[in-house]
Parts: sequence; C-alpha cells; structure tokens
Amino acid sequence: MEVDDPLDRLFGEAAGSIADVPIYAAGDVARFGELFAAAPSIEDFLRAHRGVTQVHDYAPDGSVTHHPVDADGAVAAYRAGAAMDARDIQAWCAPARAWLVALEAALGLASGEGHPYCHAFIGAAGAGAEKHFDNREVFVLQLVGRKRWLLAPNRAWPQPLMPHSAGAPPHPYNRKAPAAALADRAMPVDAEERLMEPGSVLFVPRGYWHATRAIEPSLSLSFGVRRPTRVERFVERLRQELARDPAWRAPALDLTRASTSTATGFARPLYAALATLRSREDP
Repeated sequence: MEVDDPLDRLFGEAAGSIADVPIYAAGDVARFGELFAAAPSIEDFLRAHRGVTQVHDYAPDGSVTHHPVDADGAVAAYRAGAAMDARDIQAWCAPARAWLVALEAALGLASGEGHPYCHAFIGAAGAGAEKHFDNREVFVLQLVGRKRWLLAPNRAWPQPLMPHSAGAPPHPYNRKAPAAALADRAMPVDAEERLMEPGSVLFVPRGYWHATRAIEPSLSLSFGVRRPTRVERFVERLRQELARDPAWRAPALDLTRASTSTATGFARPLYAALATLRSREDP
C-alpha cells in the first residue's frame, strides 16, 4: 500500500500551514484506507499487536511510568480502565508503515532521519494522558471512539529538546525552563479543546502542552516524527571538525579535575572548530 500526499489527504488546504500550531480536521474513517481495517475492535487489536504494549501509571507528582504487558495483560488492563500504548505498530502493520514513510517524505525527511514511529493509544472511557509536551511532531488519527483533547502553546519553554510531564522532575535539557511552568499541572486557561471522533485527525507541534481523556473506549494512531533541530545540526558539524584532532578522538577526560594547561589544550581546538564553522556560509 502506498499513501500519496498524506498531508493533503488528512488536512486538505490546511496542510500548507503545518508548522508551529495545531491543525484539526474532521472526516470519515474511509480516508484512512487500510489503517481502519487493521483495527476492527480494540481487544482484537491488542491481541494482534506483535510488539510491546505499555500501560501508563501516573504518580501523584504527575510523572508517568510505563510497564510492559503481554497481550492478555493488555486486555486485562484495558478492561480495568487503564490507558496504554501499543508501540511501533509499523513493524508489523504494513498500512501504518506506508503512512509513516509517506509522512517522512512529505516533511522532507530522509528515511529514518526523524526516528519515526507509529504507536496506537488505547484507553477505556475515562482513561487518558495528563498535561505534558513532546519533543517531536505528532499526527493523530482517531480510529475508534471519541476522545477529548486540550492543547495550549508552551510559552515558557518552546521548541523543547526533550519531553516533559507537568509536575515531574525535568530532564537536564529542560532545567533552564521556569520551574513553576513545568510544575503546573493545570492546563492554561486559553487551552483549546478538540473532540476527536472516528475519522478526525490532529497535528500537534513539538512542545505544545496537551492532555487527553477518552469519552468512550478509544483507539487512535499517533505518527511521531522528529525534525532535526538547528543545535543538533550544528553539534554534528562541530563533531566532524573536532574529529580531525586526535586529542578529541581519545577517551574523554574529566576536565573539571584536569590541570589548567590540559583544559586549555582541549579548549583551543574547540575554539578553532567553532571559528571554522562560523566562517562558512552554510554551517
């Protein structure tokens, strides 16, 4: 199965607006083609999944942990009201794999460049995800049931390099963000609400706060892709420059304990590499 122009198929004229704001579109599940046929019922889907299924457990501080279960465990957790995700269904579901490849191409990514995935998010009525943001762009396709989404821009820490659940300890890359903003578990007052029904699609930009709650038993597919950031491009180029020096190819030293002369010796090629990159028109 091939998927031509997936963004146009999902969002129509709004496809050209995919950047840093959410995009929502209602529709009929028929436009998902074979994807819908791959999920005739939630319990059948859980039993058919050939990869890892993770049940979500939320702690009082808002942090979430995931514990893997087999097919029988997933069905039992679903019947008990849990939320979960069946990971990397593109590994065994050909239609999901075709959509993922087409989305990569539509976004100008080389195959595998954005560490793409397709996870299926499953939950009984009342199950969902608490306030959090991701470090990648996500395309959500609702296959079964209705789910309520709340979305809001992340004004305190836009374009994050790592994900975060409100109230949980921050990743080192997020520690410079205002602590109060990362700790606040309430969605902003200006959050927009979207009702996802079978056939609905939603684009969630990287870093956008969101929270979900299933109104009834729900199954959706999340296609996640991660466009490389400028800092990642720069660091890769910097690594290529530093790798020219055998001193930088040697095992790492703890420069906090090294002598001043040793630290300076390491710093000089770093500054030279930075100067080389700055001097190029295409860093």
